[in-house]
Amino acid sequence: MKNIFKLFSVVFLFGVFVLAPQIVSAAPGPAPTIVSANFTGPNQLTIVFSEPVTGATTDFSILNVQEMAIITHRQVTDLAGDSTNTLVLTFDGNALNTPTSDFGTIDINNTEGAKSVKSVSGGVDLVGGTYSIGNLSTIYVYSPCINAPGLYCGVNGFSTIQEGINAVTTGGTVRVAAGTYVENVVIDKTLTLIGAGADTTTIDADGEADFAIELEANGIEVSGFTLTGTSGNVPSAGIAIYQVDGCNIHDNIFTGNRYGMWLSSAEDNIITNNDASHNNQVGFFLAWSNNNTFTGNTADSTGIGFRIQASSGSNTFTGNTATNNIRGFHILASSSNVITGNTITDNSQYGMRVENNSIGNDLTENWWGDASGPYEENYNSNGEGQTLSFSNSNYNYFRPWCIDSLCHGLSSIEVTPDTLSTLFDNGGSIVPVLDLGAPQNETTVSVTSLNVNEDTTIKVPIGDINNAVNLPKGTIITKTDTENPTFNASDITASSVALDSLSGFAPGVVLKGAFQWGIPELGLTFTPGINVYIYVGTDLAGRTLSVLHSSSMDSGWNTNGIANPTCIVSEDGFCSFVTTRASYFATTAPEARHTSSGSSVGAGHGPVIVPITNTTPTAPVVSEISKVTQDLKLGIANADVKTLQLFLISQNKGLAALALSTHGATDYFGKLTKAALAEWQKVNGIIPATGYFGPKTRAKIKELGL
Repeated sequence: MKNIFKLFSVVFLFGVFVLAPQIVSAAPGPAPTIVSANFTGPNQLTIVFSEPVTGATTDFSILNVQEMAIITHRQVTDLAGDSTNTLVLTFDGNALNTPTSDFGTIDINNTEGAKSVKSVSGGVDLVGGTYSIGNLSTIYVYSPCINAPGLYCGVNGFSTIQEGINAVTTGGTVRVAAGTYVENVVIDKTLTLIGAGADTTTIDADGEADFAIELEANGIEVSGFTLTGTSGNVPSAGIAIYQVDGCNIHDNIFTGNRYGMWLSSAEDNIITNNDASHNNQVGFFLAWSNNNTFTGNTADSTGIGFRIQASSGSNTFTGNTATNNIRGFHILASSSNVITGNTITDNSQYGMRVENNSIGNDLTENWWGDASGPYEENYNSNGEGQTLSFSNSNYNYFRPWCIDSLCHGLSSIEVTPDTLSTLFDNGGSIVPVLDLGAPQNETTVSVTSLNVNEDTTIKVPIGDINNAVNLPKGTIITKTDTENPTFNASDITASSVALDSLSGFAPGVVLKGAFQWGIPELGLTFTPGINVYIYVGTDLAGRTLSVLHSSSMDSGWNTNGIANPTCIVSEDGFCSFVTTRASYFATTAPEARHTSSGSSVGAGHGPVIVPITNTTPTAPVVSEISKVTQDLKLGIANADVKTLQLFLISQNKGLAALALSTHGATDYFGKLTKAALAEWQKVNGIIPATGYFGPKTRAKIKELGL
């Protein structure tokens, strides 16, 4: 039988299959063209024509391009045309829409005289044509679904989200228009689901379901929805993530559920900028889940804001807010999580509860609602912020904490020799890295290193004056003898030293001050260096002294590890220097003798090292601080920072200013500058004294006429 036909080829362009004519023969009327040909189900192919068509049962062949194998004569069990633009072909046998047959060609055969497709206008038969096919990469959901240019209901447009997910290709995108969709969505393939915005696009689970969205595949992205209305069995969550990894959930609202978000046995998911407020039990729930990242999320007015349980570890929570809940965070039997930089305020029972053998969680640098930090009955009983509670859990550190809501500053701590040992068990000022092979008991803390988490100052009284050592946050303390690195942290001491108890100096050296910090007879190394302040008396102000150290009291004096082995005594009588070694320190000068001319030179029991220098007092710094109008903070580098540093040095309000003076003015706002500024603010009544140079500090400078 003679057939008049037209051969078409579909080209994939910008997500749409467009047909271009290749072979043209005479036809009794205008022939329809194919707009798209796509899988819309496992055994279903939907072809959209440019005009209405009708269909009849026939055979079709599928050529799988990826495997280059032909699946011949797959019987069409249902061919629905019904005088519309859309032709739906349903095949028998195994699924065609599989990963190995996502793209290929379809051969519309004319076997045994059967007419495969006929156009309504003109009666043209589409027979013998071969067309490219593929899965849709972009699907649109809008209710009600209405055909529009480029959008065909049942092909790339649907009225329910689940239909859109079923139709889209793996790795594709489903875009959902604003509206409320009452359904329970299951996502079982990698794709991107995008709502028009959480304030306008809602998935309502309708009160009885276990979830509004459930993820059952890796690598899914979901954003722009409000998920609500779950109250069924566990998880009963706005979004449920079970045994799924690598998903990205962001910019959603989970509200009116039992659980806002539920993660179980899930790893490497990124949860960002979601609001899980006003849920019945938990905002964000994790169980048996590791290495997930939560950033910028909010849980307000919920039973528990964030619940981490059942051996969930190495998860990171940063920049989240837990307010007005019964408990802000609750950690049970979960270890090595990082919960830092969060706002935890106004929760009625606990800001945070840690229990059931939860070990080694980093709880530092959070804002607990007050500059004094969280109330913790054993380690910070003077804290007026949220309550932090521990039960049967060790090595969970919460120091330092933020001292203002924007965390412009962190807490610091001062101790005396009598309270020095508390630094190792007060919630994290100095954190021991334990030697787990060594015995541990109440009087022995065997470590290979100590990490300084909180800016720490040890003050040793000399009458009304204090010698001091300052350990900046981030300092690491190790034993100088690396071949036998373990030491007992509880042996670290700080004390004043009688000058006549020290010996072993070169002849002609006169001691002017001394201080002990570290472990006597044992060398310690500090990385980076620490700041030491030794009082030598105001009568030596402006003079240059030498600085020595040794691990013992009677020998081995040297300058190893001292950044600058000389110091210029400050007006208030301190010699300050930076060192990477401990544990005895001495400030010295050469012995003076009188010559026949009456002048003093070095003499006595040995050679003169350096004569004491009467340094001409430096002219007062003409401060230009009042001209600095910009805000300054940690990390900024410019000329205004140097102006601020010179101002703080000239003001000389304490140990931090001395340390800054020793370091010298630069144009970089670092930790020394921040500490010196906070020190100045505290002296001048600025609350909170955060070390942030802003409007309050400028106003105080103007008030003081500086």
